[in-house]
Amino acid sequence: MEKLIVIFDRDGVINELNQKVTETVGVLYELFQHYKIEANPHFSEDVKKAIYQCYKDPQIFADVEPTNGYMEIARLKKDKRVHLVMNSLSTSHIIAEVKREWDKKHGITFFDEYRDCFGQKKQMQAAFIQVEDCLDNIFESPAQYKILIDRPYNQGNIPANTFRVYGLPEAVDVIERILKTASLK
Repeated sequence: MEKLIVIFDRDGVINELNQKVTETVGVLYELFQHYKIEANPHFSEDVKKAIYQCYKDPQIFADVEPTNGYMEIARLKKDKRVHLVMNSLSTSHIIAEVKREWDKKHGITFFDEYRDCFGQKKQMQAAFIQVEDCLDNIFESPAQYKILIDRPYNQGNIPANTFRVYGLPEAVDVIERILKTASLK
């Protein structure tokens, strides 16, 4: 049976990384208006440097909170056609290991595959559905359907076959509706 690949981004989708980072450096999350840190003109150079340092700090990844409703993703495993993939960007192997330990701590055992680009630009892979918080990745994704988790930093127009949702429970509901209409070759 051909599998339907459903890819979830980790940071900003499964966890609240950017919210944790803004709290750590002392800026309002709502002021994080652009995914690319340098594109946030209201952040001082010192704040930008502090944000970049957070992305290299394993403790940030150990302490970050999961996104509300993250366990809802497990419902998708009821459909035997689904192959769940978690995409991640770790700046070191230590951070990648911290993330795997974080998964265990939070009971995230339902993904079939983990991909980490280790500090390189994430390559968008073919998928049936891609769930992201980065608007650029949504535009670059070759996925048949795309779901954008609404965040202050990803406002703007979205491409066709993209759903903007306001949390993981809504994303899982949309995926289940798409799966009901999906037929395999």
